[in-house]
Amino acid sequence: MKKGFFISIFISILPSFSYAIDYKCPNIKNGDYSSMFNVVDNWYIYAIKLNGKTIYNFEITRQPLWDDFTIETTEDETSSLLFCSAMYPHGFVNSLRSVDSSNCRIDKINKSFHCP
Repeated sequence: MKKGFFISIFISILPSFSYAIDYKCPNIKNGDYSSMFNVVDNWYIYAIKLNGKTIYNFEITRQPLWDDFTIETTEDETSSLLFCSAMYPHGFVNSLRSVDSSNCRIDKINKSFHCP
């Protein structure tokens, strides 16, 4: 009885390790981009006008200040789509990444996504 008790106590005090991954919005270098044809660190980069229409060719003159974060779970609930968005002179510049986790959450303090 005592041996089993001590083993269960030992197991309960072992540190629990998290295999979660944090995803940060990409650092985009200055330059010319084409919507959905540019990939930075596995993030697709695209831009849209204020009316929602795609801007096919656009220029980045400074690193976007990502201020809007969204997560959408795929229909089969096995993956998530992570979105970052920032204001752009003619609309918004966005980034999109697919991850193999359906339990992601937004970490507003660190401006990132936490996916177990």
